Amino acid sequence: MAPRARDEIMVHDSIEAKGDEDIDMEDAPLDGNGGGRQSGAAGAPTEVDGNGDADADADIEADADGGPDTDGAVDGEGQAEDGEPTDTSTVRRGKGGGRGRWRNVEDPHKELRQLIDDTQRYLCAYKEDGEQICDPFQRIPRKNIMPEYHEVFSNPIAFSTVRQKLVKKEYTSFSQFVHDVAQIFRNAQVFNRPNSLIFKYSVRLLDIFKEKLQELINDGSIQAQDAELPDFGELPPVEDSPSPDPEDEEGEDEDEEEEEEEDDEDDDSDDEGGRRRGRRRGRTSKKDADDDDDYHKKRGRPPKVFTPTEARIHAILKGLRKPKNESGTLRVLHFERLPDKQLNKEYYQTIENPIALDQIKRNAKRKKYRNVDELLADLELMFGNALQYNEEGSDIYDDAVELQKVARQLVDLEKGKSDDAFRDEEGKLPLSEVQHNGETWKVGDWVHIRNMNDLQKPIVAQIYRLWQDEAGKKWINACWYYRPEQTVHRVSKRFYKNEVMKTGQYRDHLVDDIVDRCFVMFHTRCHKGRPRGFPADKEIHVCEARYNEEKYTFNRIKTWTSCLPDEIREKDYEMDLFDVPRKIKKEPTPIAHLLAPDARETDPLPKPNWGAKDAPPIIGGVHIRPREANHTQGYGHHHPPQQQQPHFVPSPAAVPVGHQHHLPTNPYVTQSFTPSAVPVHQPPRMPMAPTASNTAIPHANANANMYNPPRPIEVYHLRDDIDAAIPSEVREQYQTDDKGHVLFFTAPPLNRPHHGVAEENATLGHSVRYLADIKKHRAERERKRKERDEALERERAETVAREKEMREQRERELGAVAGQMLGNYFLGLQRGNEILEKELEPVRAEKAAWQAEKNAGKSRQQELLLQQ
Repeated sequence: MAPRARDEIMVHDSIEAKGDEDIDMEDAPLDGNGGGRQSGAAGAPTEVDGNGDADADADIEADADGGPDTDGAVDGEGQAEDGEPTDTSTVRRGKGGGRGRWRNVEDPHKELRQLIDDTQRYLCAYKEDGEQICDPFQRIPRKNIMPEYHEVFSNPIAFSTVRQKLVKKEYTSFSQFVHDVAQIFRNAQVFNRPNSLIFKYSVRLLDIFKEKLQELINDGSIQAQDAELPDFGELPPVEDSPSPDPEDEEGEDEDEEEEEEEDDEDDDSDDEGGRRRGRRRGRTSKKDADDDDDYHKKRGRPPKVFTPTEARIHAILKGLRKPKNESGTLRVLHFERLPDKQLNKEYYQTIENPIALDQIKRNAKRKKYRNVDELLADLELMFGNALQYNEEGSDIYDDAVELQKVARQLVDLEKGKSDDAFRDEEGKLPLSEVQHNGETWKVGDWVHIRNMNDLQKPIVAQIYRLWQDEAGKKWINACWYYRPEQTVHRVSKRFYKNEVMKTGQYRDHLVDDIVDRCFVMFHTRCHKGRPRGFPADKEIHVCEARYNEEKYTFNRIKTWTSCLPDEIREKDYEMDLFDVPRKIKKEPTPIAHLLAPDARETDPLPKPNWGAKDAPPIIGGVHIRPREANHTQGYGHHHPPQQQQPHFVPSPAAVPVGHQHHLPTNPYVTQSFTPSAVPVHQPPRMPMAPTASNTAIPHANANANMYNPPRPIEVYHLRDDIDAAIPSEVREQYQTDDKGHVLFFTAPPLNRPHHGVAEENATLGHSVRYLADIKKHRAERERKRKERDEALERERAETVAREKEMREQRERELGAVAGQMLGNYFLGLQRGNEILEKELEPVRAEKAAWQAEKNAGKSRQQELLLQQ
């Protein structure tokens, strides 16, 4: 169905918001043979989904991890998604569409169920303005996605429940079906506001249902008493929703798409509720998001940045969902999933390499296709299997032929596009890798990112996306992992050394923010060894749980691969095993001293101390509130990683420096530094003056959440491009680090004890004779130094005089040569003039004679004129 209009704010969230809403997908209608079967994927008959509708969860945009739900989470109907009841009737292959048919069994309610099935399919297929308005009511939202819905309704129901009851043959009267349908629309009207689109759809569909019931009464299919709607009473009063910000309309589709992606993740992520709470608690505009007090709890998924190849594959798979047959049914529905192996063994005996669209989408999500030709090869195999198994002229055979043509056309179309055509609306060009500090960074790499709240504790993160913006800058999107001291927890909680917790924070950073490489190991492996080939000087962290920033809870991770990017979920790393597995106990929380001396179990949860917006908390908090069900004390033997560092060890810290994001004023750091400075995460080479106000001393009676700020930066270097501009002759005169950066210190060095004498020699003295003659020795040294200086001064003076005399002599010689050359030049000019004069004398005489003759002729002419 179309995206929900923005003027339709809901009380909580719609019943259907977590369902199968996808503008590119439609539910598969049930076969009309009176049962609960439909044609299966890859052109083979198969069992219908337990919900009775075509399962669209395998869609490339709806499956958060590209695989089946590994946690076995319970869906809205209380049935495990992969374990819903199926009918045991046998199927057989046949013509006329290749669909399986029910075995004839005497059933007194068969006609009743057929009538119910026809009626519910009529409602589900009803369209207005070309859209099936019943789509939002197809499935119940999962309890772990929308728990408040299940708190409101003890009997949640959707059309998938109706179809499931048909499969189980639970309907024995038509009035039961009427009650269920009325309950579906009633629940929608109770849970949603009257101005919401869902509410309006429920009212309209209820009217359509009443009209259909009247038709059934008129034609004698049912009795009037069977069509009576139950009386649920008046709807509870609600206030009208305020007008939403129109800017939010742009992000509505993206929000729903993200929720669909998360729907199939295992329960390890269920408690990261911050991602899903945005729409339940009312929406704020993007304009005001940065000013929201809840900014730090904002969650997200990695941005959808497709490489050109991924974008082509995505467009091809999306294009396959558009063709429909003569009856208006999507042709691709037959190919969604493979048939059940137990119910259709013949298919697997006939087809050597079975494959369905859900597997192809999963491969695409896992980035297994290097180009569109590899995708086309799998599509050709899928359609070829359908052509091989089904008889010519059947519906599935015809659909396979048509889709095969469409797939080839789509591949040719996508190949003709240039890579630049796949830049997104923000101008992002996806990258497979980036270069930084002489290293190559890819998706899945673990990194330390500059922490603007405490540069001594970089952010532990994993890269999910890489891209380049229009300005040529390279970016990463990374998932943050918090350290224990950055979380809020019970004071009795214990942690591994170097433990971190996965969060729902997926943040964008410039590649320049990467400080170093690190590694995070799952707690079940860290005691066995280290990643093979991982440098010994790099830090290794341990992860056991997810951290929910909204509820301040920890949830043990059951499946580590669910925490990793799609690209590396099926890749494992080799290990260099220890000779003997290492065992060690967890250690107490490093911020136990923050507990208030008068703390009580009834105290509210402490809040973390936030600093810069785009950084983890400066410090978390501890409490003694009762332990919740999902909390574990953490005592006993555990297996930490090899790389370990104690918390809060005094060492040079760094203050925030220039960053690509706007940073608010940090109340804990008052000293300002050059924006281009880059902190050096290593002890300075010169002792620095300690500042009493910045000394962090754990105190047993400290107030709750009292922050002990880190020591300010003591040594730093300039950015690489600025440092490279320093001439080598200047660089050699200053201290540098191991990479050649010139080091800058923020304070002068302290006076060393014993006046610079080494400590082991500080107690040594001089003899009496030496002390008695020391003045003579010093006077002698001074005399020799003076004589040497005078000799050097005389030598310099002589050199200057000699150079001056030589310079004057050369100037005289040059002057004489220049005068002679000028004299010869002018003399040559004079002689040339004399020669020219002699050569011109005959010419001038001849000219004078000619002029005289001319004048004489004129005189004669005048005389003749006068005589006449």
